[in-house]
Amino acid sequence: MRWTWLACPAVALSMFLTPVPAMAEDVFDGAWTVSFTPDGNAEAGGAQAFKDAALFHNNELSSEALAMYGFNTVTYALQGDSQDVFTANMTSLTQGSLQWVGRKSGGKLTGILVWTKSDGSTHRYTFSGTAYPTD
Repeated sequence: MRWTWLACPAVALSMFLTPVPAMAEDVFDGAWTVSFTPDGNAEAGGAQAFKDAALFHNNELSSEALAMYGFNTVTYALQGDSQDVFTANMTSLTQGSLQWVGRKSGGKLTGILVWTKSDGSTHRYTFSGTAYPTD
């Protein structure tokens, strides 16, 4: 009986002293300046290139330019072994939906944005960006 009384606190203490792996750092966290370029089909459909300020923070993505079209802040998901790929979906009540897929590599952000308009037409953009300085 006495051994059980001593073993329980020892087991509990060992749980607190066991190293816990650190959570992976979100490589996207911060503000980014992003340029969007429509592909040929999107351009033929009237899409134009634009610049944006995107903010990744606490696993949420917001876009200054796209907010003007009713696309609100959304949660994004990290993927890949090094967590260097993100996906996000945004919806606007009047402007359709956006599907983002992006990657960070060497301090650059690159990816694809697919904008499905309310009328069903689709505009595809490539994007690239750099992080704002943190100074």
